[in-house]
Amino acid sequence: MTFARRSIPRQFLTFSAIGALGTGLNLVILTVCYRIIGADFLISDCISTTSGIVFNYTLNNIFAFRDRRRRGFGWLIGLVSFAVTCSIGVALNVRLASYLFSRHLHWLISFFAGVLLGLGWNYMASRFYTWRQLK
Repeated sequence: MTFARRSIPRQFLTFSAIGALGTGLNLVILTVCYRIIGADFLISDCISTTSGIVFNYTLNNIFAFRDRRRRGFGWLIGLVSFAVTCSIGVALNVRLASYLFSRHLHWLISFFAGVLLGLGWNYMASRFYTWRQLK
């Protein structure tokens, strides 16, 4: 853990931990929609991913970017900004997951591959757009 704290920015670790929690929520929603309700995989993945965006934004605003925290109306503007910023990550996530699933890869592997692809993009785009430091 000491190595990680020195080599990897705390903000990225926090963002990743929140992302892991969001992934858990995302997976629960995906499982309910796809496996229990029987909705189409693409629809289920879109619903679960959107839910994850709102969850992740809220926690990242409180913890990862607490020095740039958005409040009041700014919170809502930040959520819209985060959603727009992450839309590319979502598109990459859903497209890769759907592609892998269509090639008969297990739905869980498809899901996690999409999540990992979106992580790097979402962190960098969020840091430099949604929670950018204004000079």
